[in-house]
Parts: sequence; structure tokens; C-alpha cells
Amino acid sequence: PVTMKLVSQKKLSLDQNIQQFYPQFTYGHKESVTIRHLLTHSSGLQDYVPFYQDKNIKGKEDILSYILDSKLDYKPGSQSKYSDLGFILLSSIIEKVSGLPIDRLAQLWLFQPLGMKNTMYIPPPEFRRNIAPTELDTVYRYRLLQGEVHDENTQLMGGVSGHAGVFSTAEDIAIYAQMLVDGGVW
Repeated sequence: PVTMKLVSQKKLSLDQNIQQFYPQFTYGHKESVTIRHLLTHSSGLQDYVPFYQDKNIKGKEDILSYILDSKLDYKPGSQSKYSDLGFILLSSIIEKVSGLPIDRLAQLWLFQPLGMKNTMYIPPPEFRRNIAPTELDTVYRYRLLQGEVHDENTQLMGGVSGHAGVFSTAEDIAIYAQMLVDGGVW
């Protein structure tokens, strides 16, 4: 939705090449990857990399550098394969174009206007006790996760990403779903 708002504002185009935002994104068909490819998971980027296991990767910038330097798994547009990496890259482009972090944009452009009072990234402690635990993490954080992002790579990036990190309630999701059913009107 944040991407589409930027498209409607003419600040972004679905057919813009990623290379326009990151000139170093070249070689092996990468110069033909577009915003549309990222949105449709047809960019050719890997689906998943466990960045949190790499001691040399310290956060968001290191992850982004890896994505920009990585080879594609397939020619863009030739197939669709879910990619965390594509949405991490898309989030970075959104932030570059808008000048704001994606969690702030989601609040300003989506959650607040729709009245979604219980939808957010990084819930405060008073909200966390009402959130169901997602796992007993025995691999990365070694504790029960409740009210914090389950995805380890997103946690490494500070808890906010385009592919993970949003918490909500059934009531707020119903508001969002009804807006979609009504053609984008609330």
C-alpha cells in the first residue's frame, strides 16, 4: 500500500528500474529488475538468506549491501518466487524516495487514516502482554518472543522491514480488509 501511494503521487513508477535508485545494481540481468518485479516476487533475487547467522552482517546497511551485490537466481520476470530480499530492497527504495522510514509512512498513510489503533511496528511494552507469543527461540535470541518480530533478519534490522514486523489485531485487520473489499475507500 505504501508503494502504491508513492506510485499514485507520481514519486515512483512500477516500471522504474532498481538501478535508478542503486546504480551499483548491475550485471546478470539486474539492470532489468523493476519495482513491479519486486512487488510480484519475480525479480530473480534469492528468497531468503539467514543474515543473522553471519557475524560480519551488523544491520540494515550490511544486508542491503549484500542484496545489491548478490547474483540473481533467475532472469527477472521468468518466474515468481517469494523473496524476503526483494521486499527488503523495496523498503529501502521507499525510504529513499519518501525521506521517511517505512514504519512511519505506514502509520501516517495507512494505519492512522484507517483508524487502526492497534497496528504498528515495535509495539510498546503495554501492548506486548496482549500479543500471543510466536515462538520459544532456541536459535537466535534464546527466549520466548512475545510482541517482537519473529523474523530474525528483521530483528537484526531493528524490528522494521517491508516483509516482516507489523503487529495488529483482528479488529484492525478487518478494517483493512473492508477497505480493500470497498475498492480502497474507507
